Amino acid sequence: MSKKFLAKLYSWLSRKLRQLVVPKGSTEIADHQFEGSNIETFVIPTGIERIGAYAFAKCTQLKTVIIPDTVTKIEAGAFLGCSSLKSISIPNSVTNLGEQVFENCTSLKNVALSNNLECLNNRLFCGCTSLEDIYIPSTVKSIGYSTFFNCSSLGSISISDAVTSIDKYAFACCTNLKYIVLSNNISLIADNTFEECKAIESIVIPNGVTIIGSCAFYKCSSLKDITLSEALTEIGKSAFQQCTALISITIPESVSIIGSESFRSCISLESIVLPHQLVTVGDYAFCNCLSLKEVVFWDEVTEIGQFAFSNCTSLEDVVLPSKLPTIKMGTFAFCKALEKVYDLHSITAIESKAFRGCDSLKQLDDVPSNIASDAFEGCNSLTISMKSERAARFFSAQLGVNVDISTN
Repeated sequence: MSKKFLAKLYSWLSRKLRQLVVPKGSTEIADHQFEGSNIETFVIPTGIERIGAYAFAKCTQLKTVIIPDTVTKIEAGAFLGCSSLKSISIPNSVTNLGEQVFENCTSLKNVALSNNLECLNNRLFCGCTSLEDIYIPSTVKSIGYSTFFNCSSLGSISISDAVTSIDKYAFACCTNLKYIVLSNNISLIADNTFEECKAIESIVIPNGVTIIGSCAFYKCSSLKDITLSEALTEIGKSAFQQCTALISITIPESVSIIGSESFRSCISLESIVLPHQLVTVGDYAFCNCLSLKEVVFWDEVTEIGQFAFSNCTSLEDVVLPSKLPTIKMGTFAFCKALEKVYDLHSITAIESKAFRGCDSLKQLDDVPSNIASDAFEGCNSLTISMKSERAARFFSAQLGVNVDISTN
């Protein structure tokens, strides 16, 4: 009889019996061999070197498994969906844990990892909702995609300086995660890394980090204090969107790009210090920052995106950069407390709805002739002075008597 036939036979017997049968002299447990079995406890025989892919997957009654120190490799999904498994110890002989090995082991609370692992693979502990704490060995160099995704009981994590990369969604939806120590040797906070980690109150981004990716801290609703890397050059799309407890932040001088929606709906944000090297502020970057009162741009900024500060209802004063050519669509729409906008000297165009609903805005000087007819819609108290008398007459005719225009 072939080894393949025997493996299937033992797999069938194990599912029917409440006992797992390993063929004598085996050095591995084959792929899918005991998948779906009803066993509660199993001691893997000494001599087994490999646990195959999905070997124990969906053994929903399995509570305890003992792995001998002859095992060197545990393949993908080996214990996936073992929803009764409460603890496990991986011997130091194991150098490779595949993807999804413990995914959706929803009762898994205690894990002792091998001290010879170099990687925590993709989705390794994804959905382990009872996992409260884990020690990451100092040999680990990388943490994969969604490794701890939705580990909703995980309270703290410390990542040694041996780690040089943390992939997307690594800790996303760890809703109880409060304390984080990051490796000093990472250069990127990847997209969605800490998305919806709602218990995080503070974090220090190591000085080697140059980019914070899209949605990296999206909906971290308790985040109050963040120290950014001095080497940071870019803050990605929605990086801090809906961080509703964030009150203030200082952007390092090295940052040149603040991505679209990066601080959108940070409703408690009162102040932000922008860097001298900043060039681009993306669309909706600070939209709906209801507590933001003042914004000062330095001269290197050449682009402020559409609706970038729309609905910042507490914003009173804005100092525009000297190199900005255009105020884009809806940039300051519904900034109802906005009274003063300084330094329009470089502005050559004001697009549609740029100041729509700014009903506290009273005076604008040096307004260009290239201006959308609805740029100041609802600005009923506004007086503007324009660079061209002819343009002033034309613009006045377009808007009727709602705006009193006086020329320079």
